[in-house]
Amino acid sequence: MIKKYFILLPLLSAVLFYTCAVQRSPGGGPLDRTPPEIIYTFPAKDSLRIGRSLQSIEIRFSERMDQSSLNNHIYISPPLAFEAQWDGWEKLNLILADSLLAKQTYVVAIGAGAADLRKNRMKASYQFAFSTGDYIDKGRVSGKVFGRAKEEPLHIFAYALANDAPFDPTREKPLYISQSGPDGAYQLDYLKMNRYRLLAVDDQNHNLLLDSDVERVGLPFRDVRLDSLHPAFRGLDFQLSLNDTTPPRVMSVRSQNNTSVQVRLSEALPLDEKNPFILRDSLSQRKIPLLGFSRDMQSAQSVLLFSDSLDTAAVYSLQILSLQDSAGNVNDSLPVFSLRASAKKDTVSFRLLEHIPEDSTKNLLPDADIRFKFSRPLDSLSLKKACLLISAGQDTIDGEWFFPNLYQARFRPQPRLQPDSAYFSQINMRLVRDLWGKMLADSTEHHYFTIVSSRELGELSGEVLYKGKEKAPAYVNIRSLKRGIKPLLIKADAQYHFYVPDLKEASYLIDGFLDLDHDGKFSAGKLKPFKYSEPFHFNRDTFKVRKRWETSGIKLMLPPTEDE
Repeated sequence: MIKKYFILLPLLSAVLFYTCAVQRSPGGGPLDRTPPEIIYTFPAKDSLRIGRSLQSIEIRFSERMDQSSLNNHIYISPPLAFEAQWDGWEKLNLILADSLLAKQTYVVAIGAGAADLRKNRMKASYQFAFSTGDYIDKGRVSGKVFGRAKEEPLHIFAYALANDAPFDPTREKPLYISQSGPDGAYQLDYLKMNRYRLLAVDDQNHNLLLDSDVERVGLPFRDVRLDSLHPAFRGLDFQLSLNDTTPPRVMSVRSQNNTSVQVRLSEALPLDEKNPFILRDSLSQRKIPLLGFSRDMQSAQSVLLFSDSLDTAAVYSLQILSLQDSAGNVNDSLPVFSLRASAKKDTVSFRLLEHIPEDSTKNLLPDADIRFKFSRPLDSLSLKKACLLISAGQDTIDGEWFFPNLYQARFRPQPRLQPDSAYFSQINMRLVRDLWGKMLADSTEHHYFTIVSSRELGELSGEVLYKGKEKAPAYVNIRSLKRGIKPLLIKADAQYHFYVPDLKEASYLIDGFLDLDHDGKFSAGKLKPFKYSEPFHFNRDTFKVRKRWETSGIKLMLPPTEDE
């Protein structure tokens, strides 16, 4: 028996050693939801005249830390090479590889992604500074990042700008670095007085470079100049977007059936009425007339080309003159593609799949539009001739037509429909044709619907405040917190006032932007060549719209693009 104990003791010691060595969450007791804090640093915050031969920086936390959560979330600005070494679970040493510069302020930042063993993250990025000189730089820039996932930390990069130096964040690393907190707010402290350009970057691979085709980025609406009179800048906000710099490519070309060719692209493209597609008989070089082209209903990254029946014994060539994506990237050096026609015939019957609103729908909002969906590509002109929107008083209602593709259509009444009213949507099915001239049906359809009472609606009004020198339209986005209410984009008047009638009772979020390029939509900027984002503002408050009541006095202040 004694020998067995001697055998078990080394084994028990090894188990205890392994248990102590493995990092794991502490067990028992109430659930810990307290975020970790930094309780001690060496050098101390705002220390002066630190020796240039400093070998390490010490950071102590209030909680036992998940050490892996700090990987790629510790930064020293200006950049210094270091190695992170842990002494227990709360004490971290940064072993410096280089000597410090003379009369230089250094900033150490610990990103908000740092978490304790209970996965509680820090409330915000933490920064402290020390200097090898007689003073600490006091520059500060703060703001918020919008368009991020909930509590997603984003990197904030600050670049010092020289007058003649090119700006390329895909090759140049930032001078100062921080991270946004769980609410998207960020703050960069201890900056030297200088001119800076800031970016918000989803730096997925933590290389401190912008990989522009795969990483989201928020571009600034202006640069920031810090000096003794203006050492701080507040409200430099960002909206995230994917800043695409790659021209679109053709991935494949194939015949779907004997009357359609599918062109699969590297990305979804906006299509206009210009036809960049030329289909020819490869042997005779005879040009094959295209009846139309449309985005594929099954894939946004594919375009369908429609023609009369193709000869399955022939070889065809497809030339694409140019392709341009929504970011403005152009590909005008595409090869000529070869294909054979499929022997498969298109046997889909021509039907109206969807009409919205459905017949007898009640209490639609006044901004309702009429939507159609068809089984086959549509002759859009025939639909315009076949449809009428008629009021209960037999007045014909004018409006605008929109065709997202050749299978779908949308009619937007102008002006908006009236509350407490009824309407008929009439379609003469005999007049509606597909691209090959086939009739939809031998009948006429009527859809009756009513608009909600004005007693159930409220109003909202306010003004956009802008002190900049640019003269451009201002737009206001109104978004409900209640599902089922579509967002509205309203153009403010010449005096930057806005008024929105006939809103459903709900709480609304309001934001706006200055439309500097006059295209009616927000521009998030461009990386190459560099173009600033349009100035915007998200109102932090929500606004309650009540029945038979005007919510007024809303102020939306857009930031100026230059110093006042």
